[in-house]
Amino acid sequence: MVDTVWEAIMDSDMFGSNWGAERYGVPQGVLRFRNAFWWGWNKTGVKVKNILGDKVPVLIMYGEHDKTVNSAPGTVPFLSVPELYKSIPGTRKLMFKVACSGHQLQWEPASAHLHRLSRNWLKHTAVDGHTTGSFEMDEDGDYTPVP
Repeated sequence: MVDTVWEAIMDSDMFGSNWGAERYGVPQGVLRFRNAFWWGWNKTGVKVKNILGDKVPVLIMYGEHDKTVNSAPGTVPFLSVPELYKSIPGTRKLMFKVACSGHQLQWEPASAHLHRLSRNWLKHTAVDGHTTGSFEMDEDGDYTPVP
């Protein structure tokens, strides 16, 4: 799967696919980070028409070391996954902070936990019977509620 995903990324990036170390005289490509556009969900946007967490259930997972979407207070722009979660108006929402992970959770060792929780959420709109709440997940995928 890793090779298939890498090929898809390289096929979609004509610049990054021509950079990087060469192998047999051919560049192997690099994964470029996109330019950050600070748009999308925010404390105001999540409240529009009160559909998030109600008509549209929300599952959020983030790495405990993710500083991309969890900046220090006073930073511009200030980004905080827990604050975003609190701002979602409905009650059909779950949030998991994943131990020993960063911003690229889907590529990290904890990706199996991401897949398991996502699959449960998409099939049942619940994870192990939970439809709301905030949790901390350890490296083994076990989780406990955050008070």
